[in-house]
Amino acid sequence: KTLKISDNGGGTGKLDVDLDNSDRFGRSISHSENQLFVGAYTDDDGGSNRGAVYVFEKDSNGVWSKTLKISDNGGGPGKLGISLDDYDLFGSSISYLDKQLVVGAYGDDDGGSNKGAVYIFEKDSSGVWSKTLKISNNGGGAGLYDLYLNSSAQFGTSVSLSDI
Repeated sequence: KTLKISDNGGGTGKLDVDLDNSDRFGRSISHSENQLFVGAYTDDDGGSNRGAVYVFEKDSNGVWSKTLKISDNGGGPGKLGISLDDYDLFGSSISYLDKQLVVGAYGDDDGGSNKGAVYIFEKDSSGVWSKTLKISNNGGGAGLYDLYLNSSAQFGTSVSLSDI
C-alpha cells in the first residue's frame, strides 16, 4: 500500500498533516514495520526554526495515522512538548530502534553558537513517549548529559542507533 503524507488534504492513499511553507518535512526519516518518524527541522511551533518530529503508526488494519508530534508547542493530545529555542533545528536527523528514538538538533546553542544537541526519547510499555536524555553543552543536571563542544560543532547533524 502506498501512502502520501503531506499538507494537501486527505483522501485515498493520503494522510494530511498541518504543515507550513518551508518546514522541511521529510528531510529526515526513520521507520520500523509499523511506525514512521519524520523530521521537520524548520517547523516554527513556538518560534523560528525550532523544529519538530512527527510519529505515524499503522494499525492492525494497515491504516496509517499521526499519533504524536514532538515540538516546542506544549502538550496536549497527540503532542509532546519539549523546550526548544529559535534555530535549534530539532529533527534534522532521526534514528529509531526498539522503542528508542534519537533526534538531532544541530543548531542548538546551549553553551554557545551552534554547538548542537541530541535528544533521546523512549516509548514505555503502555505506548507513552517521553524524553529521557538531552546530550549537549548545557552544564548537566537531571535528564541532561554534558559534553564539551566547540562553537559551531553542530553535534547532532547525524545520529544512528544499533542493536549491536
